[in-house]
Amino acid sequence: MTRTAIAAITAALLVALTGPSEARPRTHSVAVQCVFTNDGRQACAGRENRIQRLPRASDANGNGAQIVAHPAGCPRRLFCGCGVSVKVFGKPVRDLFLAANWLRKFPSAAPGSGMVAARSGHVMYIEAYNGDGTALVYDPNSGGHKTRVHVRSLAGYRVVNPHGSLASR
Repeated sequence: MTRTAIAAITAALLVALTGPSEARPRTHSVAVQCVFTNDGRQACAGRENRIQRLPRASDANGNGAQIVAHPAGCPRRLFCGCGVSVKVFGKPVRDLFLAANWLRKFPSAAPGSGMVAARSGHVMYIEAYNGDGTALVYDPNSGGHKTRVHVRSLAGYRVVNPHGSLASR
């Protein structure tokens, strides 16, 4: 056998025996701080203090939605009441983890910014009312264990004032 043939066979064996690389992207947990900007969008800064826009997605109805950070101090499952209490009061309020408690503890109100839309089983914070029965809402656990800011119909919800006179926190 010639040297060229041996070199070709050796190269072919090396290629055949060497599989594809198993390199995986490095992932790390990054603490994220988010704030609302003047134009109603949310900007978040990670550990590196670089401002990043959170990804836009669609909700179940195909409407534009923005997925935002999980509410601080809330459980990973069944967290809509906790998330709204963090949004309204700045901390998790254990008595409000159950969505139906929002209906019991607070008086009815007209839809508007700062109000809460609740029904048995779900609660969401109204960022802005559109006047047509829909609102831009902060919606913890809006599906797939995600927290979204998106437009939702208020049909089937009762709007309550979390700062109203029945408030017993």
